[in-house]
Order: sequence, then structure tokens, then C-alpha cells
Amino acid sequence: MLRLSPPDAVPWDVAIGEPGWTRAPIATWIGFVSESTGYLADVVGRRVVHEVPGAIRIAEDELHDLVLFAGDGLTAVGPDGIVWVNPGPWVDLKVERIGPDAIVCSVLTQQPVRPEIRIDPRDGSLLGSARR
Repeated sequence: MLRLSPPDAVPWDVAIGEPGWTRAPIATWIGFVSESTGYLADVVGRRVVHEVPGAIRIAEDELHDLVLFAGDGLTAVGPDGIVWVNPGPWVDLKVERIGPDAIVCSVLTQQPVRPEIRIDPRDGSLLGSARR
């Protein structure tokens, strides 16, 4: 359970799943994942602003003012809504690190080391391969 307590408003209890929650591009919003769906919620307005089905992980991208919802693809949400979606052919996508020119993610495979992919933070397109 996550208790959201906005100033001058009634607290709001939200049941969230792993891996948790993060700040969002707008100060009164919070991002979280619950039951394989990503949410951006307006804490003060007590309403869901954006919903992203199929999300199992969430990451804050402060460099590009985005919240990233990962699962079998990657969805980027900004202050004005969904910025881009890269549906990808992947399983269990995980954001590993975020740089000015690339969002580096790992993907689940049968290999002992999770291979990495690089995604352009401006439009969600796939970039050249990444190396660890």
C-alpha cells in the first residue's frame, strides 16, 4: 500500500505491485505499476491520468522528462501524455541506464547474460547495440 498525502487534500491509499513507484514529470503526479498495468495518477485530483497496459516495471527518466513503463515493450509518458511507444519483440524489458542519447535496456533470454538494446529517448526508435 502506498499512502498519497497531498497538501490540503484527503490522503489516498493505492495498492501497488513491484517494483514500486516513481516521481512523474508533473509535481502533483506519481507513477506506479499494479497488476501488470502502469499508471500515472494525479495525487491532488485523485484520478488516473494515464494508463499503460502490460507494464511490469517503471523508471523515471529525469534527463528527458519522461516516465518509462517497461514490459514486452517500452512506453514513454511525458507531461502531455504518451510521447512514444516501442512495442518491441522482447520479453521482460528492464531499463538499465539512461543517458542523454540513449535509454539502455536489457531483455530476458535463455542466455546467461541479458543482452542490451538501445532506444532513442526522442522517438523510441531502436539504436545500434549496446555493450556492457
